[in-house]
This record gives sequence, structure tokens and C-alpha cells, in this order.
Amino acid sequence: PPRSTPKPSSAASDVYKRQRLGLGLFYRPNGSVEEISVKNWLSQTDALELLVSYREGTSNLFSVEARFNRVFLQEGEYDLYYGAGGGLMTVGTEKGTRLRVFSGSEMFPTTSPNVGIGVEIGLIRESAGPSTKFDASNKTLNEQTFYHAFTARYYF
Repeated sequence: PPRSTPKPSSAASDVYKRQRLGLGLFYRPNGSVEEISVKNWLSQTDALELLVSYREGTSNLFSVEARFNRVFLQEGEYDLYYGAGGGLMTVGTEKGTRLRVFSGSEMFPTTSPNVGIGVEIGLIRESAGPSTKFDASNKTLNEQTFYHAFTARYYF
């Protein structure tokens, strides 16, 4: 009789899933910020991510941020992670910095293992430039706020 191909173990599929590059969208509803996300898994638990955003309007916004993620719990299709990031931004002609700490969950559906869908919460601090309107009464950018975000990535 023909031999069936054994299904990979969970650990084997985790290795396959982790050693890839992901491209997607990072959306933060408070502040209406959409960012392009490029995430590269370094190991089963560690990843580096680059976020880039650009928005035209009353104040043009451009930002670039590097982030480090560490998975602290893998439960079935879900990864729970924490991390930190920092970057630079310009609003109009003013330059500023961005720092954040965060935690979140990313799900890899069994029917579409190349897709990662996630949610994230964290604390972000932006400083040294004009306001991005998180706080409309703040005319200069020196804001610290909690945020939530949604992510969707396709892994190659």
C-alpha cells in the first residue's frame, strides 16, 4: 500500500513559519496611522520589524521605526509577544523621535499558514516636533499615550 506522508510536528511547522519575511499593514485607529510593516523572523522567538508611514494633509507626516519582538508564549496557532521600538519622524518641517513598548498576539490560521493576523496594545511616546493631533490642545509634539493596533501580514 502507498505510504502516507507524515504531517510535520508543531515544532517543525513553527521553524518553517518563523524563518521567513513578512510584508503587511500595521493600522493604529487612534491617530489614524497606517504603516507598512516588514517583519523578519530571526529565530522561533525573535523578530525584527521595520514600520514606515507617510501621510499628506495639513501636516505631512513621515516616520520610520525599527522594532524588536520576542514571543513569550506559543499556544496552538497563536503567538503572544512583547517588544520595544524606536524611530524618527517628521511632521511638516519639524523632526522628532518615537519610542514605544508593546505586547500583542499574532495568529497564523491553519488553513492559511502564510498569513499572520494580530492585535497589539502598548505605550507610545513621540517628542520634539509639532503635534500629530493625538491631543488637539497640544500644539507641540511631546505626547505619551496608550494605543491599540491591528496587523495583517503575508509571509514569504
